[in-house]
Amino acid sequence: SGMEDVEALYHVVNAGCTILVTIHGEDIEEIRRKRYLSELLEEKVFKRYVILDKQNNKFIIKQKLKEDLREC
Repeated sequence: SGMEDVEALYHVVNAGCTILVTIHGEDIEEIRRKRYLSELLEEKVFKRYVILDKQNNKFIIKQKLKEDLREC
């Protein structure tokens, strides 16, 4: 998968589709270190990032970022 998944994302986005993607990691820095994902972040493929955290068996919004990874 890996690179094939990234290529599929580019294909879908370039076709004009809106997508919702989940990526597992502790924070945006961990996501940046993942082999194929750093390219997607640099090219601003995604418009928004919502970082979730789990507290007391509930998910809460920990952080919201724009495509340039600045806070919303």
